[in-house]
Amino acid sequence: MAAMMTFDFQTFFIFSLFCLFSVLCYSLFFKKPKFGCDDLPPSPPSLPVIGHLHLILSSLAHKSFQKLSSKYGDFLHLRIFNVRIVLVSSASVAHEIFKVQDVNVSSRGHVAVDESLLLGSYSFLMAPYGDYWKFMKKLTVTKLLGPQALERSRGVRANELEKLYANLLDKAMNKESVDIGAEVMKLTHNSICKMMFGKSISEENGEADKMRSLITEGFGMTTKAFLSAVLRRPLEKFGISLFKKEIMSVSNRCEELMERVLVERETKLEEHHQGGDIINMLLTAYRDKNAEYNINRNHIKSVTMDLIGGGTDTLVHAIQWIMAELINNPKVLERLREEIDYVVGNTRLIQEADIPNLPYLQAVVKEGLRLHPSFPVVFRLFRRGCKVRGFNIPKSTLLVLNTYVVMRDPNVWEDPEEFNPERFLGGSSRSGQVEDEVRELKYLPFGGGRRACPGSNLAYIVLGTAIGMMVQCFDWRIDGDKVNMEEARGALTLSMAHPLKCTPIPRNPEPVLSFNLIVREEQRLTSARVREQQQETLGFTTRREELPVSVRPSQTDSRSESSSSSIRRDRNTLCSHCGRSGHEKKECWQLIGFPEWWTVDGQEQKSEWWTWKRWRSWWLQPCSWSWASQCSSCLKFQCMLTEVFYFVIWMMNTFSH
Repeated sequence: MAAMMTFDFQTFFIFSLFCLFSVLCYSLFFKKPKFGCDDLPPSPPSLPVIGHLHLILSSLAHKSFQKLSSKYGDFLHLRIFNVRIVLVSSASVAHEIFKVQDVNVSSRGHVAVDESLLLGSYSFLMAPYGDYWKFMKKLTVTKLLGPQALERSRGVRANELEKLYANLLDKAMNKESVDIGAEVMKLTHNSICKMMFGKSISEENGEADKMRSLITEGFGMTTKAFLSAVLRRPLEKFGISLFKKEIMSVSNRCEELMERVLVERETKLEEHHQGGDIINMLLTAYRDKNAEYNINRNHIKSVTMDLIGGGTDTLVHAIQWIMAELINNPKVLERLREEIDYVVGNTRLIQEADIPNLPYLQAVVKEGLRLHPSFPVVFRLFRRGCKVRGFNIPKSTLLVLNTYVVMRDPNVWEDPEEFNPERFLGGSSRSGQVEDEVRELKYLPFGGGRRACPGSNLAYIVLGTAIGMMVQCFDWRIDGDKVNMEEARGALTLSMAHPLKCTPIPRNPEPVLSFNLIVREEQRLTSARVREQQQETLGFTTRREELPVSVRPSQTDSRSESSSSSIRRDRNTLCSHCGRSGHEKKECWQLIGFPEWWTVDGQEQKSEWWTWKRWRSWWLQPCSWSWASQCSSCLKFQCMLTEVFYFVIWMMNTFSH
């Protein structure tokens, strides 16, 4: 009897534990959440516990959402564990949401405050709709990335574009294959860094390489960060934090790097007191106690990483996609080249001021972003319950907008899968004028509503000039007939599975580089020798082995050899003619002429180096100088008076003969 009672007690105890565990599992996972309403959007069949997670992870996120929308409709209700999701894959539904519910969906979504990338709780891009976001939005669109700020930094981007051209030309002369993504990364990263810090950090302690690797690693973990954010609430009940170690590792390294940069910047604040770069504006807002919102150091570091990350990797992917489409569509490439040749010509590089006069180039960029948006899926959060298309949307529902499908909606775009820039020139859209489509939020490469990307104007500028330069200056040869357009897996950003590699072929004639590039190359070589060798400064003379391959001389310049390293110079030597340091008056290029390796229209300079072409080429180059102040990069205001003098002498000699 005692043994039977013991057995019954053990059985009852095990059965009780089993029932308790079953009730717990049912309440956590199997029980449908109480949405407070039954009139929800249609939902595909789901599995217990995980809901529709298996349907989303079967392939690329935007492709999985596209399959669901094509099978079940363009407005769906999904569930991942107990997280509610509304999937929108229609331009008309997106237009209704952003037009009527814009404020309601002005928050990003379920982001783990202490576990997200790049100082998540301080991130401007991920911040919830509130006072901090409003303050940073106003600061960004008015001062950091506003029209005046972009105008001030135009020279920075022009300089980096010329460097990209020189690098590609060097590769072309050697008939080397070029990784477009790697070369363009230097352009975008250095441009953004100079806009942020007033300088390029690529030459100091390898910090640029560290920052680039962190940005690439961070964008590669976007899928993990998304899953960690979405699954945080159901998994935290069991004390599980998904991918916490990996995500926090990247976040901590970003914070350490930005802290070093910020400390260095603060120590040199008096030296760099121009106040023109973005970091100075942020520090000014940080020290302004009467500002609308008092930001701290973490805000500055996070906003800096937001701008650098959002302005580098995404633009690199976009340029690769657009160039791949142009190579696969030679007729479009030829028409674009004809427009650039007609408007810009072949005597200079394309400039930002040319973009408004190049409508087909603008159409090519917009069409590339339509087919290949950097972020094919946009996330928002319904802050309160509402009705959309007659369906009830509960509070705290996650909105997933598949912009990849929205911008391929056949009800809006004619032949949506075709690369057809003419649709943005007017007359190709089924709904009428293209500007109406843009205004009605059916073209969403940068998101929609008040949470749209604040750097869209900068993106159009960088994309236009980079694509325009590569089309203007080079033909492109690839292995095979077509570029592989397969999309990469493992990230929420849209990138190519195989890097775009092709061989540039210089066009004839080639555009003339500006005088600015000579001065910058001279300064770079001189500073590199001083920093690395701690020896003599050669000033304006150049070593043959350090010149770009594309501009090496056919024979040694006698003037360069006469001023060789046998004569030691003081690095503070000041030229009494042009006022620049590093050389004496007898070695000034403005008096003795340019070295032989510097060419105009592919012809080496002779003794009569000053010609009308030289004057016209130099005069037409973009520069930030004005009558009140001289340009800090090329000192053109100081040089101009001298060159005007030489121009007058040349005119007198010409007419005297």
